[in-house]
Amino acid sequence: MILVKDSSYNDAQLFSFNGIVGFMSHKGKRAKVSQKEVDVLASFLDGKYTVKKSSIEIGDYIEVPVLKKQGRVEKIKGTSCWVQLANTGLSVSFSLG
Repeated sequence: MILVKDSSYNDAQLFSFNGIVGFMSHKGKRAKVSQKEVDVLASFLDGKYTVKKSSIEIGDYIEVPVLKKQGRVEKIKGTSCWVQLANTGLSVSFSLG
Protein backbone atom coordinates (compact mmCIF):
# COMPACT_ATOMS: atom_id res chain seq x y z
CA MET A 1 0.00 0.00 0.00
CA ILE A 2 1.26 3.41 -0.92
CA LEU A 3 -0.35 6.54 0.46
CA VAL A 4 0.08 9.73 -1.55
CA LYS A 5 -0.10 13.02 0.32
CA ASP A 6 0.88 15.30 -2.54
CA SER A 7 -2.06 15.76 -4.91
CA SER A 8 0.19 17.08 -7.68
CA TYR A 9 0.78 13.51 -8.95
CA ASN A 10 -1.39 12.46 -11.86
CA ASP A 11 -2.59 8.91 -12.50
CA ALA A 12 0.00 8.22 -15.20
CA GLN A 13 2.84 9.21 -12.85
CA LEU A 14 1.51 7.01 -10.05
CA PHE A 15 1.05 3.98 -12.29
CA SER A 16 4.61 4.38 -13.58
CA PHE A 17 5.86 3.05 -10.21
CA ASN A 18 6.46 -0.69 -10.21
CA GLY A 19 3.76 -2.61 -8.35
CA ILE A 20 0.99 0.01 -8.43
CA VAL A 21 -2.17 -1.75 -9.62
CA GLY A 22 -5.07 0.44 -8.55
CA PHE A 23 -6.58 2.86 -6.10
CA MET A 24 -8.45 2.13 -2.90
CA SER A 25 -12.04 3.22 -3.24
CA HIS A 26 -15.11 3.59 -1.10
CA LYS A 27 -18.59 3.78 -2.62
CA GLY A 28 -17.11 4.27 -6.07
CA LYS A 29 -14.85 7.19 -5.14
CA ARG A 30 -11.15 7.29 -4.31
CA ALA A 31 -10.63 6.68 -0.62
CA LYS A 32 -9.19 9.43 1.51
CA VAL A 33 -7.09 8.55 4.54
CA SER A 34 -6.70 10.88 7.52
CA GLN A 35 -3.37 11.50 9.23
CA LYS A 36 -4.77 9.73 12.32
CA GLU A 37 -5.47 6.62 10.22
CA VAL A 38 -1.95 6.79 8.76
CA ASP A 39 -0.50 6.98 12.30
CA VAL A 40 -2.57 3.96 13.40
CA LEU A 41 -1.44 1.95 10.37
CA ALA A 42 2.20 2.89 11.05
CA SER A 43 1.85 1.73 14.66
CA PHE A 44 0.39 -1.56 13.46
CA LEU A 45 3.27 -2.05 11.04
CA ASP A 46 5.73 -1.34 13.85
CA GLY A 47 4.13 -4.20 15.81
CA LYS A 48 3.30 -2.07 18.82
CA TYR A 49 -0.10 -3.63 19.47
CA THR A 50 -0.97 -7.06 20.81
CA VAL A 51 -4.15 -8.76 21.99
CA LYS A 52 -4.45 -11.31 24.78
CA LYS A 53 -5.07 -14.72 23.29
CA SER A 54 -7.99 -16.19 25.13
CA SER A 55 -10.66 -17.99 23.20
CA ILE A 56 -10.26 -16.32 19.80
CA GLU A 57 -10.97 -18.81 17.03
CA ILE A 58 -11.15 -18.72 13.24
CA GLY A 59 -14.56 -17.41 12.20
CA ASP A 60 -15.05 -15.25 15.30
CA TYR A 61 -16.01 -11.61 14.85
CA ILE A 62 -13.81 -9.37 16.97
CA GLU A 63 -12.92 -5.71 17.30
CA VAL A 64 -9.43 -5.13 15.93
CA PRO A 65 -7.32 -3.30 18.50
CA VAL A 66 -6.48 0.35 17.88
CA LEU A 67 -8.45 0.43 14.62
CA LYS A 68 -11.66 -0.14 16.60
CA LYS A 69 -13.15 -1.88 13.57
CA GLN A 70 -15.06 -5.15 13.50
CA GLY A 71 -13.73 -8.04 11.48
CA ARG A 72 -13.76 -11.80 11.04
CA VAL A 73 -10.79 -13.88 12.18
CA GLU A 74 -9.46 -15.54 9.03
CA LYS A 75 -6.26 -17.18 10.27
CA ILE A 76 -4.32 -17.79 13.46
CA LYS A 77 -0.75 -19.04 13.24
CA GLY A 78 1.45 -19.08 16.29
CA THR A 79 1.09 -15.67 17.88
CA SER A 80 -0.20 -13.96 14.72
CA CYS A 81 -3.86 -13.31 13.98
CA TRP A 82 -5.28 -12.18 10.61
CA VAL A 83 -8.66 -10.42 10.51
CA GLN A 84 -10.67 -9.37 7.46
CA LEU A 85 -12.25 -6.02 8.25
CA ALA A 86 -16.01 -5.89 7.79
CA ASN A 87 -17.27 -4.18 4.62
CA THR A 88 -13.78 -3.52 3.23
CA GLY A 89 -12.23 -6.78 2.05
CA LEU A 90 -8.99 -5.59 3.67
CA SER A 91 -7.10 -7.82 6.07
CA VAL A 92 -4.88 -6.80 8.97
CA SER A 93 -2.72 -8.84 11.27
CA PHE A 94 -1.55 -8.34 14.82
CA SER A 95 0.18 -10.28 17.58
CA LEU A 96 -1.61 -12.33 20.16
CA GLY A 97 -0.11 -12.11 23.63
